[in-house]
Amino acid sequence: MISEKEELLEWRKRAAAQPAGRVVLDLEADSLHRYQEKICLIQYADETGSCLIDPLSIEDMGLSTTG
Repeated sequence: MISEKEELLEWRKRAAAQPAGRVVLDLEADSLHRYQEKICLIQYADETGSCLIDPLSIEDMGLSTTG
């Protein structure tokens, strides 16, 4: 489970190395009785394995290494 910014940046390297069209993403969102939908879980899989990303635990989901 990826729940910290540093882990997200490491995952980015893995995801960027995959061949185009060879990854799967699934997003789980919370919109029931809410005014604004938000993504609560990201599921990722490629040829080397799978992982879960918890966007609610990561304050800044931007993939920049600065800031």
